[in-house]
Order: sequence, then C-alpha cells, then structure tokens
Amino acid sequence: MKKSKELKKLKETSKGRALLKLIRWSIFFALILVICLFSSIISNNTQKTTPKTEETTPKEVIPEEILQPDIFITTINNLNSNSYNYNYEIVINNIKYIYNGTKTPTTDIGYKESPNGTIKYYIDSTGTYSETTSGRTLITDLYAEINPDYLDFNYIRELIPTLEFKLNNNYTNNYLYEALKDDINYQIELEKNTYNLKYIKITNPTFNYNLTFN
Repeated sequence: MKKSKELKKLKETSKGRALLKLIRWSIFFALILVICLFSSIISNNTQKTTPKTEETTPKEVIPEEILQPDIFITTINNLNSNSYNYNYEIVINNIKYIYNGTKTPTTDIGYKESPNGTIKYYIDSTGTYSETTSGRTLITDLYAEINPDYLDFNYIRELIPTLEFKLNNNYTNNYLYEALKDDINYQIELEKNTYNLKYIKITNPTFNYNLTFN
C-alpha cells in the first residue's frame, strides 16, 4: 500500500512523472543489455564447439609424362563438337602462308593469305569454295602449296602412337608435349587441367607449321 501511495504522489507532479518515465526507460535498457550479453555468450560457446572447416583449393591435375592417344582423341572430339577459331601460320622455304578462320561442326570459313594474294574460302560437306561478292566457286587447290596432312587431326592422332610425345616439365604455362623423329620436331600444347588444345607446332629446317586454336 505504501508503494502505491508513493507512486500516486509521483504521478501528481511533473517532476514525479518524469522520474517515473526515467525509471521505466532505465529498466528497458537494462533488459536490452542483459539480452545482448546473453546472446553474445551463446554465440561464443557455439563458435568454440563448432569445428572449423578448412578451405580446400582444387588440386591440379597431374599430367601424363607420355601423351596417350586416348587423351588426344578426347581433346580433338571436344574441339570438333564445338565452334572454334584457328590461326595457321606456315612457312615453307621462307614463303609464308596464313589460314585464319572459324570452324563449326558443319562448316569452315576463313581467309588464306599467300604471296599470290588473299582469298576467302568456305568449306562444307559439299566441297571447298572460294567466296567473293559474286558467289562461290568450287576449288581444289586451297592447300596446294603446303602439306595438308599437318592440318589433319586424324593424321596427328595416328602419329602419336608412333612417336614418344614427352612432357616438357620446364614449360609451366600449360602441358607441352614434344617428340622428334627424322629431323622433324613435333609439339602439342594442351591447356592445364582441361586438356583443351592450344596449338600444334611441326618444324624442321625447311618448314614451320604453327597451328593455334582458340
């Protein structure tokens, strides 16, 4: 009863009402502080009891020391099943030829540059054509000055079992496989981990075939 009378007296004056309001806010903030402290304690205990998981980074694929035919076949199949750009720079007896184009599963469209000039070519299942603003003309000499075998994936694939393509461990950008036979040096570069084909290089003292794929 005594407390009730005191509260009643406080409510009757402005100072009393202000004091009561201050007391209520003090109680409210004290409760908030208690709740925050309690939450912090629970959070710390949870962090202590929960084991930390170590971050793992993808492991680098360890390449074969000797290039196997099945690896190259898979690489070529992946390339042929998609569209890709290529650039072939070929030098034979100091004469340069460039084939630059885009190949899809059904077409091969590009430009050939040689000492005789530049032509646009179009290749599909019906044949090989030179293409101008007036139309397409069937041609048979697109690769007349070079050895077309070196541009043929099937030919390279058949070469691999007959040669020993060893991994060059000093080349760290990608996987570089090299072989040497009859004074001809063969290089095949595969992208790290994915084994995507980057380039094929075939050279000897009289010619240089540098085939780049993107």
